[in-house]
Amino acid sequence: MSKKVQWERMFPDELEAAFAACPGVYFTYGLCEPHGPHNAVGLDSLKAHAIACTAAERFGGIVARPDYWFSVNRNANGSRMARMARMFRMKRLSVHRAFFS
Repeated sequence: MSKKVQWERMFPDELEAAFAACPGVYFTYGLCEPHGPHNAVGLDSLKAHAIACTAAERFGGIVARPDYWFSVNRNANGSRMARMARMFRMKRLSVHRAFFS
C-alpha cells in the first residue's frame, strides 16, 4: 500500500506529519477541454495529478487537488461545452464576489 500524498484525503495530523517530513507541495492544473469522444474532458488535469502523486510517493511531498482551466472553441457558442463553461464562469464569479467583495 502506498503512502497518502493527496492533500484532500489526509486528516490534519497526517497533513502536518507529511509536511514536516518534506515541506513541498505539488500544485497541478490542466485544461478542461474535449479530446474526442474516447477521452474524459478533464484528461489533462487527471494526468498531471497522477504524475504529481507518483512523484510525491517516490520523492516526498504533498499533492494539492487539481485545478481545472476551461478552454472553449469560440466558434461553437451553441455547444454544450460552451454553455457549461459560461455557467461555470458565472458561478465562480458569483462565489468570488460573495466572499471577496
